[in-house]
Amino acid sequence: MDGASALLHLVRASLHRDAVLNRSRWIFDPAQLKEADSSLPCGRAAVEVLLNCHNLNLPIRVAIGKDTNGRSIERKSDFRSRVEEIVHFLEILIDYEAEKADREGIWLSTHHLKPGQTIVGYDFCDIATRANRVEPRLYRLKKQGWVKFIRSIKATIIFGDGFGELLKPRNLASVCPRWTTIPQGIDYLATSVAVLKRLQAVRSETNLEAGEITSRIFWTSKSKIFGRCPCLDEDTDKDLAQHIDPVQLLSCDMKKGLRKVNVQELDDQGAVVFGQRSAHLDGHGGTDGSSTASSSFGDSRSPSSTPAATSSGFTVPESK
Repeated sequence: MDGASALLHLVRASLHRDAVLNRSRWIFDPAQLKEADSSLPCGRAAVEVLLNCHNLNLPIRVAIGKDTNGRSIERKSDFRSRVEEIVHFLEILIDYEAEKADREGIWLSTHHLKPGQTIVGYDFCDIATRANRVEPRLYRLKKQGWVKFIRSIKATIIFGDGFGELLKPRNLASVCPRWTTIPQGIDYLATSVAVLKRLQAVRSETNLEAGEITSRIFWTSKSKIFGRCPCLDEDTDKDLAQHIDPVQLLSCDMKKGLRKVNVQELDDQGAVVFGQRSAHLDGHGGTDGSSTASSSFGDSRSPSSTPAATSSGFTVPESK
């Protein structure tokens, strides 16, 4: 997910929690929040909401304080202050990530973990509630897949669940029934083409080789990207139809027989899924002829896949 959308999710969750805990002093009305045009891509839509002057000035909470003469006065905090608090908290986590980067390989090895198959992040609720102490979370993937890409762009990982479908096709009739939602429990990385393009622009990735999505990370595909699944053809027997495997591959070198993908040539409205080939098709062959049998690693909402807390938590300093 792009940073602006993640920030807006965190701000909304923070406001919802405080509305429950501080009812007597809470004056924020979510209905007054001006939403963005539904036709805008998710990242731009979030920016529109976060920077809207009307939204920034919406009061959210009343507090009683004292002036310099000791008299009681009423102070109101607004939407802008809550956004700034969440941004400040994220900045602290990002600084901690930068400090940890120099020792991450040693830190992972002392926990008997494989750096290429382990991701470290933070719990969504800890950030939304601005917890005083934050415990980094570990999650072990079955295979490496996209971990090196995430590390190469220095992404801050936030673990959470219950968000619903963050990416949805505009027209379900044009999508293979197996892919109307992202299969769970298989450690896929899903994102929009627009986000990938912005990543390249922000990182000034202009001198890339064909197929490179970022320096030394190649994006390859087993079939035509955004190709139509044969199961959607009217004259195809749905029970016998071969299904296109849309899962894209990220690696440090080009694989023979795979197509190079140039993200700048793709439609911004598209979205892609990265991972290992055909992990979710329950033993049915894909159109690339590969075997698709694979065991599930566990639903992202199940206890078996809950990111584990580490013993290297840190205390977040209070805002001045």
